[in-house]
Amino acid sequence: MRRIFPLLALVPLLAGCPPGSGEDYFQLALNNSWEYFLVDGGEEGEFWTLTISDADENEESGRGDLFFQMVRTVPDALGEGVPADYPQRRFNVALEQDLTGSTPKPIGWTYRWLPDAQKEGDRGEYFVVSPGSAPDWSDDWSYDFGEGTGSDFSISVVTERSTEPRQTSFGTFDDLILVERTVEITSFSSGEELVQTTVTSETWAAGVGPIYFHILAADGTNTEAVLRTTNVADSPGT
Repeated sequence: MRRIFPLLALVPLLAGCPPGSGEDYFQLALNNSWEYFLVDGGEEGEFWTLTISDADENEESGRGDLFFQMVRTVPDALGEGVPADYPQRRFNVALEQDLTGSTPKPIGWTYRWLPDAQKEGDRGEYFVVSPGSAPDWSDDWSYDFGEGTGSDFSISVVTERSTEPRQTSFGTFDDLILVERTVEITSFSSGEELVQTTVTSETWAAGVGPIYFHILAADGTNTEAVLRTTNVADSPGT
């Protein structure tokens, strides 16, 4: 069953502003980009690049407003003739808004297209939701899909505001939204049940966007990526 969200306003945020001051944590806007280096996991020399494009630039589907694409780049690590770039995450999103007042108020971003091979979420469900203004704001939602396809998917998302500093090479930030996504895939084969669980932790900073990712894969592998640079904001230099 889909969770019904309160109509919460989102106002622009800057790094270093008081929690709940109303800055934009997600920065899902056309042409925004971020680059990350890996501090754990991955291949030698690997780095990730996240870009936000118009949904029409996604050759697989133009649904929604924006195309979220994170690409892994592994220079010279995969052998001759093997592309150095390949997708880590990709999907289209649309902005949901409360239109009942005189000024539209963002509620959050919903998935509008996802590749079949990517178990990120389900179309029409929320990717992120706009935080409330309270310093102790938190929210969570969950849903299931895939019944009858041979695998059942259970998605749960827990989000909260945090003031605990997160250090990156781009700067240190303390006005944050933490998002933890747990994807549980249950497969059935020859009467046996196999459950695989992946947990992705994201940190979104006010005025900067996503600054940190940690993935605990179903096989126990850890991958950790930290922001190196972005075109969204100047480094706070701390």
